[in-house]
Amino acid sequence: MTRKWIDVARQARTELQQSGKPGSMRELAAIAARHGLGRASLSNYLTALDFVEATLQQELSLGERLGALPVASILALQRWNEFDPAKMREFALQVPAPSARTAIAAERSARAAYNNAAGAGTSAPVGAAEALLARLGTSTVVPEVSGREQPGPVLSAHFARLGLPGGFSWRNLAFRREDLRYATQYGVSFVGSIPPEAMYREKELSAFAEYARRRPQFTSKNGDGLDVVALINVPRYGALEFYRREARALWARSALLTTLYPLVVQLFETETACEETIAGLPEVPAARLGTPVVEVSADLRWPGISPDQTRPAPAGLLRYAMADAGAILLTTAERFAQDWLL
Repeated sequence: MTRKWIDVARQARTELQQSGKPGSMRELAAIAARHGLGRASLSNYLTALDFVEATLQQELSLGERLGALPVASILALQRWNEFDPAKMREFALQVPAPSARTAIAAERSARAAYNNAAGAGTSAPVGAAEALLARLGTSTVVPEVSGREQPGPVLSAHFARLGLPGGFSWRNLAFRREDLRYATQYGVSFVGSIPPEAMYREKELSAFAEYARRRPQFTSKNGDGLDVVALINVPRYGALEFYRREARALWARSALLTTLYPLVVQLFETETACEETIAGLPEVPAARLGTPVVEVSADLRWPGISPDQTRPAPAGLLRYAMADAGAILLTTAERFAQDWLL
C-alpha cells in the first residue's frame, strides 16, 4: 500500500529534527533518499505539511480538507495564501478536491487579477510596503516623515561605498509600483527613485544625473530616473518555521535584485518574522566577495534615545551578496518608517 505523502513528510521531519542538522541540505537529501524521494520533492512535502498544520490550527475543517490534497495542489494554494488568503479560502471551500492543474491555474488567475487590481489603484490586500507608503506618502514630495529624513549612518556608508552622491532625503524619492517583469518576478512591489526633473532642476541633486550616466544599471526602466530603494513585501506565513525555511530562497532572489537597485529592502510585518528569517540566512563569504558585513543587532538603541534609556531597537540586518552591487536590508515596515533605514 502506498504511503500518504503527509505520513512521509511527518516521518521525514522527525528524522531531520533528530539528526541535529535540521538546516543541512546534505542531511535533507539523505533522508529524502531513504524515502525514495529527491531532495526537492521532500522539501515540497515539508512545505506543504507546514501549511496544512498551520491551517489546522486556525480552521480545523479547512486544514483537514487541505491535508487530503496532492502536494502540488497544496503548494499552489499556499502561494495563493501569501497574497490573498481570503480568496484562497473561498476557492478551497468551493472546490473541495482540486487537481494540481486546477489549483495551479486558479492561483495564477488570482495572482493576475490581484496584480491588475493593485496596478489600477483599486482595493487589494495591504502588505508591509503598502502600509509604509500609505503612512509616509507616495508622491515626489512627502508631506511629513516621522523620524530621520536622510539616511542614517549605516545606510549613508553603504551609499557612499557605491559612489552614490550624498545630500538626498526621503522627500526626494518618488515611489512607483514596479512593472519591470524581471524585478516583479523576484518580489519587488515598489521602487523609490530620484526623478529626472529633480536631478536636473534642483542644484543639490545635480550630481545624481552624472552618477546615473556612470551607473546605468541603477537607472529606471525607461532610463530617465535613478532608482535608489526597492521594497519587497515578505509574505505572511502561518507558521514561523516557514520564514527560516524560505530565508535562503528569499535571499537568493534579493541578491539578484542588487544588480538593479542600490538598496533592496525586505519588509516584514513583525520583528519575530524578521528574526526567524535572519536565523535561516546562509553565511556570506565576505572576504572572498570583497564586501563588508554590516550587522545591526537587536541591542542597539533607537536613534534619538538618550544613553540612559534601554529600549532596544528591533532586530535588523544589512548584508551584501556580491561586490560592486547593492545591499539587502531585512527590517520591519515600522522601523523603516520611524528612523529611515537605521
